[in-house]
Amino acid sequence: MTELPPQSPQDTGLKPADACPRFKDKPYLQCLETLEDSFPALKSFLEKLANEEEPGRKVVNQHYLAKHGRTPGRCYCLKFDDKSDSVVDEGVFESASALRTYLVKKPATKSREGKHRRLFILEDMEPDYVDALGHHLGVDPLVFSEQMNTWNFTDSWSIPHRGLPSMSIPGQSFTLRYYELRTLLDPKSVDVLSLQTSLAVNRRRYERWRDIDIPSLGKPDRRHAFVRRCASFWTSQNSLPDGTPDGLGWDDATVAVILVDPAFAHPCEAPPTRPANGSTTAGTAETDVAKFNGIKLDPITLKTLDDCLILQAKKPFKSRSALWRAQDWGVTHPLRGTPHRSWPYHNGCSTLAPLMFSEIGMGAKEANISIFQNRRNLTSAMDEMVFYWTKLATPDLIKETNRKSSNAAFYLLKHVAQHWVNQLELMNTTIAKAEWFSDDYQAQIDDNLSRQKWKNDLLKINEIAKDINYMRRHLNHFWRAMYLNLERLGVQLGSEGVDEKASLALQGAQKDFITIHTRMQPLRDRAEALNSVSNDLANLRAAFRGVADGEFSLRLSLFASVVFPLTLLAGIFSMGDDFLPGKPQFWKLWAIGLPICVTVALGLVYGKRPWAVGIDIFDYTRSWLKHFGLSESKNDKAAQKQAKNTVKAHKTKDSLPVEKEVLKKRTIRRNRDEEHGDTE
Repeated sequence: MTELPPQSPQDTGLKPADACPRFKDKPYLQCLETLEDSFPALKSFLEKLANEEEPGRKVVNQHYLAKHGRTPGRCYCLKFDDKSDSVVDEGVFESASALRTYLVKKPATKSREGKHRRLFILEDMEPDYVDALGHHLGVDPLVFSEQMNTWNFTDSWSIPHRGLPSMSIPGQSFTLRYYELRTLLDPKSVDVLSLQTSLAVNRRRYERWRDIDIPSLGKPDRRHAFVRRCASFWTSQNSLPDGTPDGLGWDDATVAVILVDPAFAHPCEAPPTRPANGSTTAGTAETDVAKFNGIKLDPITLKTLDDCLILQAKKPFKSRSALWRAQDWGVTHPLRGTPHRSWPYHNGCSTLAPLMFSEIGMGAKEANISIFQNRRNLTSAMDEMVFYWTKLATPDLIKETNRKSSNAAFYLLKHVAQHWVNQLELMNTTIAKAEWFSDDYQAQIDDNLSRQKWKNDLLKINEIAKDINYMRRHLNHFWRAMYLNLERLGVQLGSEGVDEKASLALQGAQKDFITIHTRMQPLRDRAEALNSVSNDLANLRAAFRGVADGEFSLRLSLFASVVFPLTLLAGIFSMGDDFLPGKPQFWKLWAIGLPICVTVALGLVYGKRPWAVGIDIFDYTRSWLKHFGLSESKNDKAAQKQAKNTVKAHKTKDSLPVEKEVLKKRTIRRNRDEEHGDTE
């Protein structure tokens, strides 16, 4: 093959990195722009980072500047010391400039002397933070790209990155998907035909969970929604001459990076109260906060209620096609900040540490109990990672982390798995309630069922079937996300098992996710069964309605067949004036017509069994005689005869022992007489 001549920038359409106006003073992002042809997944990633003039992005920047006095996103740095086997340093960077200054003073290449191992935790995807970490640490850009991708499916313009399993190295980098559940205060605040996202630079789609309401459950449960989430891990490592990592340990640069999404909301302040003058504070009605579905909320429930902002379209779309068109490539649908109130599902992820109450009596753990008593934002993945590493990490875990860098993701993997456990619980609850669907809408033939009532029931069944199909689609998306997680954790699909050679964190994650994957399969099967039940019920009700309509049509046909001879005779007799009403011969119409009608009716009923007429007349006569007490039925006579036979048999049974006793005495007396010679 001949080598093609080099092309100029004008021929390729590429611009020099320093000439790009989108990412000024961001060398890492400028370099990535030149790699879009080789790595198409970077195009969508860079487009999302560069949309600073988009209305929703402006709302995010203004909100963080007004409420927190900073740009979106935060970055923590945790430093592990090999000598003390503990987390000895903790740093938080509230701005990207502070992070750049720190990385310039303490670059990754100079950490080898003290063997300092650092873990950077980045919240959100603010471009300045991404550029600082990428430029100074050399982070793989595809990790950033995959952290931004939560699509269930893509169009021809949106290109995700899904590498081959053979090229995936879980000990070096991975991106996992999960879903954060929210319990809604206002069920209408999140609609299936509305476009809403979390308030962040890397905003996530906020979707409604479709509950299935049936009459037997009474008042519906609280409504739920979920946010698509991602969590990523990357570590820099040395490579052997063949290009493979040297044991997946920490390299000379000794850095690892965790990417997480920001918390959905900060914990809300004290609930609004009503002043003495009767007005409400902050312009919020007391009934909006203090009640839910007519039930007054207790202070503990209000304490966990989050007051926050989300990005939402001005109004719901008229159809799903309109909703999809609003998300097309190159289409920017304006989103605005909307107040939103919801709870974390079950108050967030439970603390991933045992309490050890068995040791409290010995005084060994009394000092550590206060750690759990302080309220934390359980929805903030960053705060939870810092809390676990600085407060709960054991010396053994820190030793394992110093030995293998992938163990730095130990608590991150547990956090993601716990969210999946919550997801399974919500799925199981919804399906368990929906399984009573067939009992509430059991198909039956009811002569008193009006056509309008039948239509209403059929519409309800159709609506529930729609909810079931909506849930099934989500279950399929969850299933695909779980399969993707297993693949990225190094699990061989089809022969799932825990890799004993993997690090401690990856072994635990493989065990957790294989178990969750196994639990999810029966739920999908039950959801599929629900879909068939709804279809069968709709078909049965339609069939039963068809039977009822057929019976009514049959009655009309029989009535027409019976009356037809009379109308025919009336037409014939009307030809003569003597047979008209009021004439002397008018009675002949009825004298001839009625017997003919009766004969036709009997012929329609009995058909080829004319002798059955006499049998039915005899049975009807006997039933009427029995009704008036003039006769007894065969069953009554049989019962009386059986009772007499029973009494007679009982008497006979009682007399047998007496006869036997008399016969015995006679035999004894005869034998005695024979001995004394008194026999005749």
